[in-house]
Amino acid sequence: MGRLKAQEDFRLEQQRLEEEEKEEAERQLREKQERELNALEDEKARKKRKWVPWFCGTVIFGAIGLLMMALGGFTNSASIVGMVVVIAAFCTAYFVYGRIFGQKPTDYEVDGDYVLFPKGMEPFNVLDFGEALTKLKEAGFNNITCRNLHDVRLGILTQEGKVQNIRVSGKIIYSGGSWYPKYIPIMITYHGK
Repeated sequence: MGRLKAQEDFRLEQQRLEEEEKEEAERQLREKQERELNALEDEKARKKRKWVPWFCGTVIFGAIGLLMMALGGFTNSASIVGMVVVIAAFCTAYFVYGRIFGQKPTDYEVDGDYVLFPKGMEPFNVLDFGEALTKLKEAGFNNITCRNLHDVRLGILTQEGKVQNIRVSGKIIYSGGSWYPKYIPIMITYHGK
């Protein structure tokens, strides 16, 4: 009896150690992903900041052109030059503004790091969780987990397998169309037995 008890204790201790190792590995992976996500966001912010001086310079350039137009009247060559300057400043500002705040292309992947959350999946509560999982994997996400609520008893109020919500990095989302890193944690919560 003592030997069986010792074997059972040893087995339980081994199982506990394996679970702790698995949890530690998952924690380290999450920390690594968060560090990489922060590095990507910092790089994205740095790229945006490099265009800010261009935008400010363009606004100043346009203001000088408007001043030239105002002081030169409508027939003076200074007003014509001012008008050309204003048009050039407007076009440059439009380009720079698009570089700073513009939308990314509509391709699924951009630079291999960001993925577009698919549009057309809304409302999520009419989707089967397997269908949502497949669409997200096809889009390029690779850190997706599914959580069963175990709340279906008779299937009258809720249908088994239907999505309750989708969380991206812990926040519930209600529509697609946003860009996320492809390894950001996504959790699909669904109704089930």
